[in-house]
Amino acid sequence: MRTMNRWKEGVNLVGFFLLAIFVQAAFGQIRPQTPELLPKETVALVTIPQVSRVLPQVRETSLGKMFQDPELRPWAQEIYGWVGQVFGRVAEQAGVGVGELASMFEGEISIALAESSEGPALVVLVDFAEDEVRINELLSTLEKSIQAGRARLGETTLVGLRVRMVEREAARTERFYYLVLDKTFIGASYPDVLEKVLAAWVRKRGSASSQSGPEGERGGGAASLKDVSTLQESSGFLAVLSECRKLQKERPLVFWYVDPWNLLRVAGRDNPNVQFLLVVSPLLGLDRITAAGGAISAAIGPLDWFTQSHLMIQGERTGALGLLSFGAGDYRPPRWVPAECTNYSTLNWRLQEGLEAIRTILDGFRGQGSLARDLNRLSQFLRIDIEQEIVPVLTGRIVFASYIEWPASAASRAQLVGLEVRDSEKARDLVNRLGERFANVFSKEEAGAHQFFVAQRPLGPRSATVEDPRRLTFGCVEGWILIADRKEAFQKAVASLEGASPTLGETEEFKQMAARIDERVNPLELALMTYEFPRENLRYLFELAQSPEGRRRLEEAAQTQRWAQAILSLTSKQGLPPFGVIEKYLVPQGSVLLSDETGLHYLTFTFREAPEGAN
Repeated sequence: MRTMNRWKEGVNLVGFFLLAIFVQAAFGQIRPQTPELLPKETVALVTIPQVSRVLPQVRETSLGKMFQDPELRPWAQEIYGWVGQVFGRVAEQAGVGVGELASMFEGEISIALAESSEGPALVVLVDFAEDEVRINELLSTLEKSIQAGRARLGETTLVGLRVRMVEREAARTERFYYLVLDKTFIGASYPDVLEKVLAAWVRKRGSASSQSGPEGERGGGAASLKDVSTLQESSGFLAVLSECRKLQKERPLVFWYVDPWNLLRVAGRDNPNVQFLLVVSPLLGLDRITAAGGAISAAIGPLDWFTQSHLMIQGERTGALGLLSFGAGDYRPPRWVPAECTNYSTLNWRLQEGLEAIRTILDGFRGQGSLARDLNRLSQFLRIDIEQEIVPVLTGRIVFASYIEWPASAASRAQLVGLEVRDSEKARDLVNRLGERFANVFSKEEAGAHQFFVAQRPLGPRSATVEDPRRLTFGCVEGWILIADRKEAFQKAVASLEGASPTLGETEEFKQMAARIDERVNPLELALMTYEFPRENLRYLFELAQSPEGRRRLEEAAQTQRWAQAILSLTSKQGLPPFGVIEKYLVPQGSVLLSDETGLHYLTFTFREAPEGAN
């Protein structure tokens, strides 16, 4: 924990300094690429390849266009004002105007965490613009501001290069080392890590570039560090980078990478809970997770937003990793999913492998046979053998769906959960036995040709003024055990199944989404799919915010939550923006989880514009 606190203190020390030197970058300038500079011991990295592309591309998205809409200008100006206040404080310290500071965000910015002999080291790389005179003026202003505070400036030599140093005495001495090489700012919180970065730079460029200085106590490091390994030699990093490039040739707005176990080892070396996790992870098979990473992109091809997240797994998913064993299956909605659903997701889980993973975890921590005893007690309570009667009937496919009942209230969102079954007759028998077992809690009713059970008491707390419509409901419908949070939702699902009302799979919005999924991914690897229609979700929030109940809840949240305070302040000044103006920018979005021999790959995407046929 002390190491984590020291790292946070180091971040605080360089935070305002880093923000102020995000000067204009020439992304095309020739310099060693960031993976060629960072040491192989880098455990986390976030990089923006070209900051100058971020704002123009975001402006091309539906969100960006919404903020440019003249009818929404008053609300946009309020939000811009909050951002301006933050930048204004930084600009004031840096001695520049807000507009000038904003224009400085141009080239590559990379922030990494690497292992050092002294602890986790923060590493920063920022490309500069052509105007070196302005750069030096800005650095001079910052250094004067530093000297006016508690920090001191110093100088040392690494790899034959003069390196500036910021030092501050707090609970411990904190230092940050930095220099500028060929219009690139390079800094690190520990000298041994910065030395490796500089050695890689010198080795790649063949010289110490335009910066020169006297040899110091560490000045001969270039020769001794000529064989230093870099991040581009890390198999985990290369695996993540390869997965990102498979699905997208365009350069992303943001790329990130994590070496999970080494990150925990480095950042949590003084934390006993982290150390315990590191000890037990091989026993549970978790050490097979070798890397994680992904990318964020905007306005590419037909997509508004496209994000990738990859979890690289090496070898078989045994032990606790059995929980991440997914099968492939149909992702399209079953016929019982109503067209009104605003949220839909389906998961194909290998139930038996998942159960064995839970057994490994519980038995490992609580003793052999722990899960078996728990399941036996639950089976006796239900009077149904879970492992012998319930598990064999289920296929492992699970569907979640929800829709909104109007008018809007805290209990308006109706929920449906479906468990696909192999044998409808056996499933119906199980449902009937459960209903009869708890006949004092559930009453039997009918919807069309289907029987179901409804709880006699509501799910929510009793209220003298508002009747809660939610009552746990369950039944069996043609290949599915269906569970709902209210009777009306179950009845609506049956109506869709019997053709009395349209289904989600028949809507143009979902058909367009499915077509985009089929274009991009292999359906044989698809483990999870989600779909959201945000227009109705936002309409619900709008109505709820304007209701007395919604206003009361927002005021309660504003007492402790800053986001609620901001929304309350904005709506008090401007009111809510016209929903008719906003809704044209709200388009369907979805995500998929792919499972293959390399690991798990989660992709989210939003349409760049509303599909044809959308209202």
